[in-house]
Parts: sequence; structure tokens; C-alpha cells
Amino acid sequence: MATVAALSSGHATLPMPPATILLRSDGTGCEFSTAILPDPKGNPASYLSIMFSLPTWLVEEWLSEFDFEQTRGICIASNRRPGVYLRPNPLKTTPQQLSDLLKSSGIDCTLIAEHKMIQLRNAGDVTQLPGFDDGLFVVQDLTASKAVKMLSPQPGWTVLDMCAAPGTKTTQLAELMADTGTIFATDIDQTRLNRVEIAFNRLKLYSIQTIPYEKVLKTLSNMTCDAVLLDVPCSNTGVLARRPEVRYRINQSSVAELARTQLQLLHRAAPLVRPGGKICYSTCSIQKQENSRVVQQFLTENNSFVLSQEQLSLPSANTLDHDGGYAALLQKK
Repeated sequence: MATVAALSSGHATLPMPPATILLRSDGTGCEFSTAILPDPKGNPASYLSIMFSLPTWLVEEWLSEFDFEQTRGICIASNRRPGVYLRPNPLKTTPQQLSDLLKSSGIDCTLIAEHKMIQLRNAGDVTQLPGFDDGLFVVQDLTASKAVKMLSPQPGWTVLDMCAAPGTKTTQLAELMADTGTIFATDIDQTRLNRVEIAFNRLKLYSIQTIPYEKVLKTLSNMTCDAVLLDVPCSNTGVLARRPEVRYRINQSSVAELARTQLQLLHRAAPLVRPGGKICYSTCSIQKQENSRVVQQFLTENNSFVLSQEQLSLPSANTLDHDGGYAALLQKK
């Protein structure tokens, strides 16, 4: 018979006989009278794979990059109930003002001053929250917000967002640029590109123009951009809590194919940037094959760029839970 017991107040160390307990993301576990899992010391990949219903090959890759506790933390975060965060539109409100508005309407929320965002409790339908129709906020994960902040777009810039749909980062660009300059937003999926227009119309941002993917080169034939945001298609291994089906869809071959596409997109973006301009390359993956290896291969093949900054964020199930992701800033000489 299984019993449920609290194991610890956090996830750093768990004082338990691992082979007999199925761990939950809230720090509790179901204890069985006999060992039902592989020995974590003898076969850690199999143990974590079975414990958290994740592909063994994926856990093995994580264990090759991170230690056991870090990998277990990734696994826990990949099965968590993901939090909901609001990014206030700074052109219309402040984090404090939005927090006060939500609380006055009985919405349980917390102002996260460090990130200038608001964490919701029991979010429900965010489209029904006060301020949604007025364009006061966008739903965005803490990690997802880092790439545009790293790019630090300036008012008056010309920016190309090459993989813009559904527009969360596109609108963040416009907000940080004070809705000045020009942002060209494109995506290979025209149906999804239409969602970008819906997003910036709701937020009443006027510096964004959508252009079909096949017309990008023609549109930019007589100009170069101050920056390109390249939030590439990826395996989504940093957002498994939000996209649980991914664990059953991806494999090592598909990750390799994605890495080839990501490198191609970087090479396509390179000539569109002016000297001194920047490319911000980002993914919602935590696989090195899609992140630093793609960037390093690009730099090897294109010596007109240098790496200015990069950051890998592992998913976390802590109080301020967040997804995993990667961002790199490349500057043209």
C-alpha cells in the first residue's frame, strides 16, 4: 500500500529511499512497501525517466551536461503546474498600478518587483481579467522575457523579428523601444503571423509591421537592421510543463534536424544586420545541440560576428517557477 508523506521543504536534497517513493513536484511522494524504481545510483537515467515519465535518451543528455540534483530539478520542473505571469505594458501602466487594479477586482496576485512582472494565483481565463481588453498586459514566462531584455532594443531602431508568432516577444520589443522606430515581424506560418497583428492591435502598438516570410528580403533590400530577433523553432525541452506532449514527439533525430534549421536561420539573418548591429538568438530548449553548439558553429562559419553574451536558464519549480531557455547576443563587427 502507498502512503503520501512530505519529504522536504525544497528539492535540493530529498531524505528518502528513492527506489520505493514516487516523487511529486510539490515535495511530497507516494511510498510503497517494495522498491518499484531502478536504483538511482546504479542507473540514474532509467530512475529519473520512469519517475517523471520522460524519455531515457533525454534524461541521459541532461545527465551528461548537469549533475544528478540539477537533472532531478529539471525533471521536477518539467512536470510542475506552470505559473502564470503578466508583463505589464509600460506604455500604458506600471507593475504597481496593474497589481493594484487586479487586487481591487479580487484577483490573487503578487508583484514581482525584480522582474517587473505579476504572478497570478489560480489564474483562470486571463482574457477576462481587468485590463486585458485595454492592452495593459501580456502573459509571458520569466525566462521567455529575458531574450529581448538581453537585446536591449533602443527607441528609433529598425528591428526584424524573423520568427515572430505569436507576437509575445515582438510586442516586448515595441514596448522597450517606446513604440518608436520600426519592427518588421515575419513568420513562415502566415496563419500564426496573423496572431501577431491581433497581439499588437490589442496593445495599441503602432511601430510593428507584419510582412510575409517570402517578402522579407525584398522589403529589406535597401536597408539593414539595427537588430534581428531570432527566436527559432526548437525542441521545446525547456517548456515540457506547458507542452507535455513534446516528450512523446521529439527524438534525437528531430533535435538534430532542428539544429540544422536553426543554423540556416542564423546565416539568413546575418546579412540583414548593419555593422555594429546585433542578432539575439533564443530558444525554449535546454539542449546544448540547439543552443551553444549552433552559436559556435555559426561563429566558426561567419567571422563577421562575435559572441557578446549568452545565458542558459534551467526550468525551475521553486516559488518563482519558470521555464527553461537559452539566449545569445551576437554582434556584427
